[in-house]
Amino acid sequence: MRRRLLWAGLLVLAAVAYLAYTGWQGAALYYLTPSEARARGTSTRSFRVAGNVGPDVTWDAAAMVLRFEVTDGVASVPVVYRGAPPDNFGPGQQVVVEGTGDGTGTIVARRLIMKCPSKYEQAPATARQGGSGLYLGGAAVVLAIGLAAVASRRLSGSSRRAGRPA
Repeated sequence: MRRRLLWAGLLVLAAVAYLAYTGWQGAALYYLTPSEARARGTSTRSFRVAGNVGPDVTWDAAAMVLRFEVTDGVASVPVVYRGAPPDNFGPGQQVVVEGTGDGTGTIVARRLIMKCPSKYEQAPATARQGGSGLYLGGAAVVLAIGLAAVASRRLSGSSRRAGRPA
């Protein structure tokens, strides 16, 4: 009985550790303003830059390449993104660019996160946290609790059959 409870406890602990790790990964990237990014220089390390989309946006549909600048009103940083632009992407919109530098001062974006204007409703907290890790980790916790319950029921049932009180 103790061995099964130990395994169930280890499974729950592993699920909680997984949730903590995936949550930490999302928060590990530091946000910079375009002025800070310009002052530090864009390195090959991953980072995020938050600001507004500049007025000059170039979209090459054949090559699926989007070029624009992100600005904070003081400084701007050029961005290259490979992929389709988000639906509400456009000049003046608030954006968070996640990517790395290319060594020339340009950010090579992996992901564009658009900040919606206040006229849109805010999404629930679970949807904003993003990533499937939250759902997979939650499923692992539910599975571990279910396995622990089944194991304890089987153990209590086997002691009743043996003529011992539960």
